[in-house]
Amino acid sequence: YEIAQCLVGSEMCIRDSAISNSNSLSATFTFTAKSQGIRYDIPTDVISANQGKKLIFRADEITLNDGVTNVGIDLKHATGDVVSMTINPNIGEMTISDTKVYQIRIRVKSSVTGLPATLKITNLRAWIK
Repeated sequence: YEIAQCLVGSEMCIRDSAISNSNSLSATFTFTAKSQGIRYDIPTDVISANQGKKLIFRADEITLNDGVTNVGIDLKHATGDVVSMTINPNIGEMTISDTKVYQIRIRVKSSVTGLPATLKITNLRAWIK
């Protein structure tokens, strides 16, 4: 199961502005070193067409193995973190207020403890409201 396929599904979910189980990400990530992860940039045409609206991110479940810190999901805008490193399934939202970069990142911070880390995400989805 390739990450690229998951991200294409996420993009379609965002473009369609709807919650859909067929356009969600369910995956287990194993991190073995500091500063690993993936990032997904929200497409610029989606950002341009939805000024003033909110990008909302939710998952059914997010679990992290015991003894690990500074691993999770964050939401980033060009000016900084909007939601910083969470494993709460109610991940958060970002208001689209300009045409700069908006990202969701699944990652390990350089200050991680307890590696290796296993992060399991069930039914991660995004939509615009």
